[in-house]
Amino acid sequence: MFAMPDIAFLLLIFLIITVAIDEYGEIELPLFSFLQETEFPETVPVVVNRTGEIDVQGQRVREQNLADFFLGIPDNTVIHVYADQDTDYAAVDILLNALKEAGLRDVVLIAKTDDDT
Repeated sequence: MFAMPDIAFLLLIFLIITVAIDEYGEIELPLFSFLQETEFPETVPVVVNRTGEIDVQGQRVREQNLADFFLGIPDNTVIHVYADQDTDYAAVDILLNALKEAGLRDVVLIAKTDDDT
């Protein structure tokens, strides 16, 4: 029983010494390329650009109006969300929450690279 704190302390020192520390603190996101179009009968393209603005079928929609805008879309519709590696994830999260509130659960996330048009 008296050796228990010594063992715990030695394990703590071992973990501190052996854990690698990342100096940069950044996560490098990979570049993705979407190679195949989906063939769903009903789709709605949603583009989230680098500044966080959201375009639904080519029409700019404000964050406050997203959930109301999606309420008019049938439940069997598949949403294609286009974004690239520089898109702020907060904007994508807002979009996904609006889709959830509207009851749209079929979402395809499509990552774009700088080479995609």
